Amino acid sequence: MVILSVSCAPIYIPNQVNTPLLKEKGDANAAVSIGTSGYDLQLSGSPATNLGLMLNTSYYNFDSSHTHFMMEAAGGYYTCFSDRTVFEVYAGGGYGFSESFLSGSFETYKGGHFTKAFIQPSIGFAADYFEGAFSIRSVFINFPKYGNGVFMEPVLTARFGLKMIKFATQMGLSFDITGEIDVDYSPFIFNFGLVYQLKSKARASL
Repeated sequence: MVILSVSCAPIYIPNQVNTPLLKEKGDANAAVSIGTSGYDLQLSGSPATNLGLMLNTSYYNFDSSHTHFMMEAAGGYYTCFSDRTVFEVYAGGGYGFSESFLSGSFETYKGGHFTKAFIQPSIGFAADYFEGAFSIRSVFINFPKYGNGVFMEPVLTARFGLKMIKFATQMGLSFDITGEIDVDYSPFIFNFGLVYQLKSKARASL
């Protein structure tokens, strides 16, 4: 997937979708991963009941064909339908820089700063040793040099392991629904890594 993602010199490579699956005030997550978007660091927490906040960064510099750095922040609402079923929706924005170079007979270079806005609802299952979620992120991207685009990004997320530390993986797709932005992009989302979870004192003591 990584080879396919950079084969056409894309300058939009979607970062991993942050799916916190918070349940109570005081819950928090910290995750690191590697994948099609390079290195991703994601933080999330609940400072108040039903309120979630997140901060995400993504960095890619594996070779000379593509480089990007992006930061984004979001806030949202979560609620539990049961002890293990969580619905959440987050909205936020970000800013970054991306460039790609394709060598060969037809050399291609594109790059520049970009801004983004997104909204992402998720439905998930969260237990002590396993968590899973389905999310659909809608992303508005603006490259001043190349125009605007709207991308739909459905993903599946799975985390399993111990109560506080879990292995995490995510896979999904990204596709342009407007066809108006003049950039190549990666159609895949695939990441794996670790997530460290802190549960609220009230729930941790049960």
